[in-house]
Amino acid sequence: MRRHFLLVKRLLLIVTAAATLLYPSAAYGTQVKAPEDETENTAEDETKSQTNDGAQRLPKGVFVENIDIGGMTRDEARRVIDELLADIGRYEVCIGSGEKSFLTTFGELGAGLKDETVVDEICSVGRRGSFSRRFSDICTAAFDGLYFKLEISCDTKTAAAVIESHRADIDVAAKDAVLVRKGGAFIMTPETPGQTMNTEATAQKVCSAIEHRWRDGRDGLHAEAVMQLVPPKHTSAELSAVCDRLGAYETSFAGSPKGRIANIKNGAAKLENTVVYPGEEYSFLQAMKPFSEENGYHVAGTYVNGRNTPGLGGGICQVSSTLYNAVLRAELTVTERTNHMMTVGYVPLGADATIANPSTDFKFRNDSQTPVLIEAYTSGTMLYVNIYGKEVRPENRTIEFVTVTEETVLPGADVVTYDSERDADYFYVAQNAHTGYTAAFYKNIYVDGHLTEQILVNRSIYGAYPRYVVRGSG
Repeated sequence: MRRHFLLVKRLLLIVTAAATLLYPSAAYGTQVKAPEDETENTAEDETKSQTNDGAQRLPKGVFVENIDIGGMTRDEARRVIDELLADIGRYEVCIGSGEKSFLTTFGELGAGLKDETVVDEICSVGRRGSFSRRFSDICTAAFDGLYFKLEISCDTKTAAAVIESHRADIDVAAKDAVLVRKGGAFIMTPETPGQTMNTEATAQKVCSAIEHRWRDGRDGLHAEAVMQLVPPKHTSAELSAVCDRLGAYETSFAGSPKGRIANIKNGAAKLENTVVYPGEEYSFLQAMKPFSEENGYHVAGTYVNGRNTPGLGGGICQVSSTLYNAVLRAELTVTERTNHMMTVGYVPLGADATIANPSTDFKFRNDSQTPVLIEAYTSGTMLYVNIYGKEVRPENRTIEFVTVTEETVLPGADVVTYDSERDADYFYVAQNAHTGYTAAFYKNIYVDGHLTEQILVNRSIYGAYPRYVVRGSG
């Protein structure tokens, strides 16, 4: 009995399908002529169908991604499909590597419908093709359901641009090996490699995942970023060559005021454990800047236009001069050096190296084959600078530095300023006189104790400046 009922029902559906095709006005309320044969629709027939579809309804049993659009008008079905595509555009994709990742969406990555014509095809079920094709589609929809699956594609250029904008979320910077000298011993921290994202390869991988597994995006899609190894620039093997003391120098700051002492200690701390690699140039000025209280500097005496004038960072030139002498003894290449305008008491004539912001600098370049490490520290009233690297100089070769005074210029008469608020017997020395000099600074080279070569390192001219005094006139 049940089989008989189903058979009758199926026959009725077939009759209904045929009536729909032959007399669509009966089913859809529109005026459409019955076809005279089973030939394919002409372009004119399809155009007429498209213009009339707004009032026609799709057969029952038509589905798009399991969404029932049967019985809908063409416009209604298109809106449903558009809403579905908009929803797909909001699907999230997690792109990551290890513990680092970022979220984006299908839409941001340029994902969308692979073939836009499929929407028109879906909305025209039962309205296009031969009579037999339309009849078959309507019967299939009625009996078994006619299911359409969407194909999603992804624009790799758009995806690559979005992925590149998130590089900082994924990349892991390589870490160079670090060498420090502490407590008289070298301490090495090994290097670690980094990783960088291959944007193009990741974009292709993400787009492929979207195109083949986009339905998983309802619950969030994960794609592994394609990473490339980034080797560190400097390794522990490179730094392990640093083991020998190449040059050393020390100066005294005994008697200096507190501000000057603080600046010397601050400069030494900034210089401490500096590594200069082969071919690199070290700028002392850049390493010390900015000269501010926030950067650890105090007010102390500085040389400005022949006068001792208070300023932030006064005394820092003792650090640069001590470094200069250590560099000379390590026989690294000095690329920039300027003497003070007046003599200083902590190094011989020609052995000083002043700096002045913004342009007067002390620089040297490491022309050796291995890195060098600078050790700088204070102990008591002494400043020490040592330079370590790999010793390649012959053991029977030694060097020394000597100063030859070529000219002496005596200071002029005192420059006196009178203070009417002071008694007549008041006398104050604001700045001592400075004798001027022209000095040649030489490097002597000895082999087996015999002088084999003398090289002029620099010729320095120091100005002569008078004594500045204040007398009372009250």
